[in-house]
Amino acid sequence: MATSSRQVENCRLSLIAKVALGRNLETSCFELLQSYFEASDSDFELVIVANEEQHQEFERELAGFSFISWSVFSDADSSYSEQIETALALSQGSIIGLLPTTECFLSPGVIPDAIRVLEAFPEAAVIVPSYVSNSKSTPQLIEKYNFFQDESLQPAAWTRFQELPQTLAPVFFSKHSLQTAIIDSGDLSELEQLQFYDHVRQHFQRQRAVFLLPAEAAVARDWQIHGTLTSASTVPRLFGQFGRQVHSSLYKIISNTADTDLPYALEQTSGSLLDANKPKLSLLVVAYDMQQQLPNTIASLSADYQLGVKQSDYEVLLIENDSDRPLDSETRRSLPGNFRYFLREELSQSPAAAINFGLAEAKGEYIGLMVDAAHMLTPGVLHTAMIALRLSERPFVTVPTYHLGPDEQHLSTQQGYNEEQQQALLDDIDWQSNGYALFSISSLCGANPRGFLAPIMESNCYFASQELFTAIGGADERYQQAGAGSLNLDLVRKLGIYPEVDYLCLLGEGSFHQFHGGVTSNKTRAEFTSDFKEELHERWNQSYHFLERNPLVIGSITRHSRKYLEFSSYRMLKRFDNFKDRLDQVWSDDK
Repeated sequence: MATSSRQVENCRLSLIAKVALGRNLETSCFELLQSYFEASDSDFELVIVANEEQHQEFERELAGFSFISWSVFSDADSSYSEQIETALALSQGSIIGLLPTTECFLSPGVIPDAIRVLEAFPEAAVIVPSYVSNSKSTPQLIEKYNFFQDESLQPAAWTRFQELPQTLAPVFFSKHSLQTAIIDSGDLSELEQLQFYDHVRQHFQRQRAVFLLPAEAAVARDWQIHGTLTSASTVPRLFGQFGRQVHSSLYKIISNTADTDLPYALEQTSGSLLDANKPKLSLLVVAYDMQQQLPNTIASLSADYQLGVKQSDYEVLLIENDSDRPLDSETRRSLPGNFRYFLREELSQSPAAAINFGLAEAKGEYIGLMVDAAHMLTPGVLHTAMIALRLSERPFVTVPTYHLGPDEQHLSTQQGYNEEQQQALLDDIDWQSNGYALFSISSLCGANPRGFLAPIMESNCYFASQELFTAIGGADERYQQAGAGSLNLDLVRKLGIYPEVDYLCLLGEGSFHQFHGGVTSNKTRAEFTSDFKEELHERWNQSYHFLERNPLVIGSITRHSRKYLEFSSYRMLKRFDNFKDRLDQVWSDDK
């Protein structure tokens, strides 16, 4: 095979693209890639695999593109796998992407997100949703993600949001060593292109994790490989940041997805993603007068319930301010081995002092905070949070909040909802065997009326580094209202707007508030919101507002949580439309 070369400095990722026999190069695609990657100073190279007969024409056409470092011109007798093997040998990047055609546009976030994921999790694989469009979209439209508004755009190999594609995924990313292992794993010399990618996909399916970038796209124009690959049952982890244009397409796909009872992604990984370099996590849980609710909370934090983690991966500091009904002695004695219990005599109604006590006692590099111990978690919260913490140099990770019962508890209690009805609901779903069934007996917290693709106004379970909690001064003990109240809102905003923080939200997971007669359960939302805002404005010089940032999302979707993804996408469509009409900025904190 003939080759030509150029040098790309400090190359981190090599994208190997195939020019179909008898096809011309799509020059506009390369113009788009060059303008994007030069603007973002990306260390990226493109390796072209083409038929040798097209050599001279391609050499002239490729001459102006500095990021194309290698061109592999194959003879007529070489197999597709032999061509890829040659391209792999020439590639400089430690991360490899395989693209079966140069007539396919990649949206601008694909390469940066693939690099971020695979540098954090070298044994994972990354795939991108595929679409087919018959329009001749310009690079300018592609660059702005406006192709999602293209009426001819149709999902190609992405028929179910929860599953790996059941037909050809148009681009795969993994570490160079994994791609080489695929080539070396069997006799592929006779494989055609479709069978080769089937082999690759099956190999990826056996990896520790597969990440899908749902807010990105590989858009093919008048091209597709016909045929169906082996069906996949793995549930991918979704990762990315949703902009305005993607939501119309996203909502259409979600609303047409059946409620298939899929296996949980975390059950299949068995925690292997966290075997090495796992963050050291301390979870602080603050309680007061919750004798009936605490056993449920404790069970939902145990390593027997949380999927993909071991007791040695984290510690739980259960910090209880003394009351007339403290946690009973039998439950204290039976706490799991990674729990530490503290009973404090605290005169204040506020949890602020207890939080600062927990920060001083914590042994972990990262802190998880639950300011209201009445909350229960879904089984993937800790594992997915640890993944999210590794995807950023300065992360702030939130979990969406829900209320157990038919409505928000300050409303459902007016209809007679109480602790006995709540326990009956929990018993009916056998939640300790299937924690995601909590979604079926809950409602979205009214503090987050736009869902979890918008900024979360309030969370009762969030994670950040010990260093970041120290940087914001810990919990402000001037907040003395009962319960978490304005103190929690203050902490969420301080962490979320701290310089260079990545704000991440765990989609598909949840924190579920149990009725316990506290502030949130009894007052109307207008009453306790008014109390909170008065104190918050005093501390923030009359300028407090809820967090307004475009979150990165990370997690997996099952049938139980899909309805909340659909709701969140719908609300984001409305939000973008409203801001467009008013010509306002959607994300004020991202200025």
